[in-house]
Amino acid sequence: MEFLKNCKKCTLFRALFPLLPLALAAGLLGSSCTDFYSTSWASWAKRDPHNLIPPVNAGNIDELVSNPGIAGDPDLSLALLENIEDAMDGASDEDKQVLQDAALEVAVNASGLGQALTDLLSDIDSLEDDPKGAVIDAINGADNLEAASSLLCSILDGYDPNNGNASPEDLAYAAVLLLAGEAKKAESEPGGVDGYIDDFSGRSPNPGAEQLAVDLAAAALDGAGDTSGPLWDALRDLGLI
Repeated sequence: MEFLKNCKKCTLFRALFPLLPLALAAGLLGSSCTDFYSTSWASWAKRDPHNLIPPVNAGNIDELVSNPGIAGDPDLSLALLENIEDAMDGASDEDKQVLQDAALEVAVNASGLGQALTDLLSDIDSLEDDPKGAVIDAINGADNLEAASSLLCSILDGYDPNNGNASPEDLAYAAVLLLAGEAKKAESEPGGVDGYIDDFSGRSPNPGAEQLAVDLAAAALDGAGDTSGPLWDALRDLGLI
């Protein structure tokens, strides 16, 4: 999926949900491991993703996050996110912050929102004209969304989004993810996801994922220089800023 970096049509897609890492995999995983993760498995030969992700710590998390085979596979990313949650137990405060910062990107990769937005690329005008509608369509098509949102909410317990380590974009994407996870729960209720978003925009956030989403969005806004463009339009349309 490296072509997305150079595809002008995909600029908007990447502005909403950046599933692709910016660095090549290196270090612990090595080139052979990168090839392994990048290999397409037949459905009958797929292995449990939990068996493909090594134990996580603050020392190897960056290499795991930057591995394109993991970042491009929601199930592998979800397994990595679960391992991050496990690694939080017993970690020092400094290491916890490293893991929490990394979890912002991993959770978006794990959510499945990227694949859902890929399906919308054939109708690029809808992304430009109606970012809220595009996000709602993506929410409806994301498979791991609730699980990724729940794990991220747990990992970010006690997190300071103003620590200066996470980029405004990563904070913003994570805010959308957390709200999307809550919205996904309303998929089968009257009004559905659209009704949930409209309701959220007109009230105070509930404690938990909603409040965390608002806090992340506020920190993203404070740290951003330019808040024009589809990402920030989406946050406004969703009632996060």
